[in-house]
Amino acid sequence: MVTTNTSTWSTNDGSDQVGAGSDVYIGKAKNVTLGIAEHLSLVPISDCGQVDCLGPDMGGFRFAIKLGLSMVPGGYETAFILNEAHIKNYTIPDLKQAKKAMLQSNSKYTSLLDITNANYGKNNDDPVFGTLVSSPNPNSGEFEDLSGPSYTYLATSLTDSLVGDSVRWINNQIGKWEEAIWLNEWEKVNIGNTVVIDSLRLKELNELEAEYSQTIDAYYALIVANGLVGAVAAYSIIANPIPGSAVGGYATFAVTTGTGIALAEVTQDYEEYTFKRDRILQKFNQTPINRTISGGNSFTYSISHESASSYTRSMEYNMTTGLSAEIKAKTSNNGIGLEKGIEVKFSSGRDWSEESSSTETVSYTLYDPDQGDIISVDIYPSILGWGPVFKKQAGGRTACPHEPALLTSYYNPGTVVSEATLQRDVPTISSSPSAPLTNIPVDEAAVFSLTLGNSSESGDPRIYNVSLVSTSNPFGALVSVDGSSPNFSVAIPAGASVNKTVAVEKGPGAVYNYDLSLIHI
Repeated sequence: MVTTNTSTWSTNDGSDQVGAGSDVYIGKAKNVTLGIAEHLSLVPISDCGQVDCLGPDMGGFRFAIKLGLSMVPGGYETAFILNEAHIKNYTIPDLKQAKKAMLQSNSKYTSLLDITNANYGKNNDDPVFGTLVSSPNPNSGEFEDLSGPSYTYLATSLTDSLVGDSVRWINNQIGKWEEAIWLNEWEKVNIGNTVVIDSLRLKELNELEAEYSQTIDAYYALIVANGLVGAVAAYSIIANPIPGSAVGGYATFAVTTGTGIALAEVTQDYEEYTFKRDRILQKFNQTPINRTISGGNSFTYSISHESASSYTRSMEYNMTTGLSAEIKAKTSNNGIGLEKGIEVKFSSGRDWSEESSSTETVSYTLYDPDQGDIISVDIYPSILGWGPVFKKQAGGRTACPHEPALLTSYYNPGTVVSEATLQRDVPTISSSPSAPLTNIPVDEAAVFSLTLGNSSESGDPRIYNVSLVSTSNPFGALVSVDGSSPNFSVAIPAGASVNKTVAVEKGPGAVYNYDLSLIHI
């Protein structure tokens, strides 16, 4: 019986979010519904280190925004598909806001750090606290971790001490999201690094050799040293006979003598070793391709792959006193049984040394709709079993939007992942005089000279749309450019500029002063 389970995901193909922000993270999780309420209250100035204060000192008190939190425990199971931009801009900030609310609204918590401290609300065993950590293992919640350099949690019962510290739970969620992005960035940075790839290949080969060291020693001792290589070839035919061949009698003889039994056992194990070794060599022998496309063209390709390297992460679980049944966790097809363990380490990624028919096919399309754009992209098969990795070559040129260099946020922050393209659109604008004009007669116009320039990095002539920022003109000043509408298009050669005359006249009503942001390109 063959069971086929097909699921399809896709990245955002719009031009509003180009690059790493559209990387898709797919998985399963359990939601916990949180609600945050804000209320304004007067607090002593001495409390302003624990809450956000605003307004002036009023007799030793200030207004403060205090937060309250509601949480639905347990939640509901979900499969999530989130892009990296959402995780960075919403998921992680929302969790941090929930943590802040918990520290401020739950009377069991006492923060030992000022709200402006960069380490505010971090776990007491976070390595950032150095020798002050509450316990040495940050991946395992200990009773000692309820109090430390960050905060104190006053548990009211044994169960509360085990599961009540919600700040720690929130920090763990933040950590898992940040780890996922870190790992994504790690692969992008190192995917083309032959030193890293070679070291990973050597690591897996060494681990495989260590696992089969006795088999390898026995093979050479029993077979090679005793001149039984010919018998090995014969055994291979016997173990996997050609259809229609008559070798049964020899097979019976070969495996019923003492030497034959040893030969059969060692050969079978050694062939298993060589099969796994060949699979490791095969997976690391994948090579990248390069594709260069210009605006208006597209390229579509599909790649099927399995995971090349596994990686180990840990997950912290809180155990209740009433939990007596063994918990079964299954991650990447590896069953893990728990009795009361707090830290669970798991490996992700499939093992290529095992024969498997499990593969994933990723289809991708490179497309740029803007005529004049050109990009050259290196495309690497993932070594972690994810989608292909795309890295722009230096050069090329792009617009709408421009694709700058992609830098890491978590893995060695600031490391270049993908090179920048030349920016086709670099408009410039200046006015003369730059200072506000004053004492203009009510029946005359204030006149400015506007200089519009094109500093395109790629030397492209560009057409720019110029318009009045209407929201900056609530009192209806009369604005014209060269005696016509302030909304117009202008063609500017590369490295050149054009001059325009802007006139501002008084609008209706008793308004004589205008503070305008007039022109937008």
